[in-house]
Amino acid sequence: MYAGVCNENDTADGTNAFLSSPVKLILDVKNPGHVFISERAGPLKSMRISDQNVTTLWNGEEGCLWMIQEPTTGNLFAACRSFVGLFTGNGTLMIIAGSPLVNGFQDGSFKNSLFNKPVGMTFLDSETLIVTDFENDRLRVLDLRTNTTFSICSGTEGYDDGNLTSCQLAAPYTVQKINNTIYVGDYKRIKSIKCEWKLKAKFQLAFFICQFTR
Repeated sequence: MYAGVCNENDTADGTNAFLSSPVKLILDVKNPGHVFISERAGPLKSMRISDQNVTTLWNGEEGCLWMIQEPTTGNLFAACRSFVGLFTGNGTLMIIAGSPLVNGFQDGSFKNSLFNKPVGMTFLDSETLIVTDFENDRLRVLDLRTNTTFSICSGTEGYDDGNLTSCQLAAPYTVQKINNTIYVGDYKRIKSIKCEWKLKAKFQLAFFICQFTR
């Protein structure tokens, strides 16, 4: 075992830290030699690899299963039970979009947007974040420039391809952008969206130049 004690539900830190169902690890681009750890029970932690010393960054109970760090700024985002947050340090996770109290679906301003189990995340660029909205069967695009969200796919559970408003997803979980293709892992399938990123108005034009590919 590298770090942590199995089968314990505790938040103890240090070299003998307790970990409760860790689900995601990512390298810290701003602090080489450290990794971030998300746990199913909620806390976000950091571990120094050299001595396996674990520090709790945020001890919330929102079930933040997924993290992603923007590589140029080092900003750390978390997908939680019903919202997307930004870790601001000092044990604080600032809500970016969604609500910690309400599950649902709503696009528009970050303030009014609703999510239902956001999980996977990937960056299109430093200010455009795509999130899988598991229970809503959609991809959600967060425009960090204008603080607004919009959706990819219809929200009807299924497997049909099509344009980015009529397509169907079934419980999308993971998402990853590789070169000009966005790969989405949903129930029993991996779907891909092929894009050409020669855009002036990135988000509006993306609807017209991206298409599902088999």
